[in-house]
Amino acid sequence: MVGIPGDHIRISHKILYRNGAAQAESYVRHKTDYEDSYRDNFPSTPNGSFAAWANEMLTKHVSGGEVVVPESSYFVLGDNRDSSLDSRYWGFVNAADAIGRLLLIYDSEDAASPGGAIVENDDSLRLHHVRWGRLFKRPL
Repeated sequence: MVGIPGDHIRISHKILYRNGAAQAESYVRHKTDYEDSYRDNFPSTPNGSFAAWANEMLTKHVSGGEVVVPESSYFVLGDNRDSSLDSRYWGFVNAADAIGRLLLIYDSEDAASPGGAIVENDDSLRLHHVRWGRLFKRPL
């Protein structure tokens, strides 16, 4: 979760800004060198069709080039930003749908990263690279 009610969120050249301040996000991974006009410079004009909630967010909750998180909602982003389908694509998370509280990072990995190990998962093989420095840490 990167935005709570009242926060102003924007992404410019892959950098997240909350309430006008660039956020230091050491855990974020970018897997592409190029910039996607929608994903990496948000909010902007969608370059595809998205969920109705995302379209509602873009039409009702953008002010001054920023998304304003409404009451009882959260704005969430994945840590693998270039391949995450998150609030940019499906809109806000309703606070009533969020249960529990994150206490500990149990697992963190980059899928298909160079130098990763091959593991079996759901009858398929995939590469993964464990991000050891994040395991069993408290979230920021």
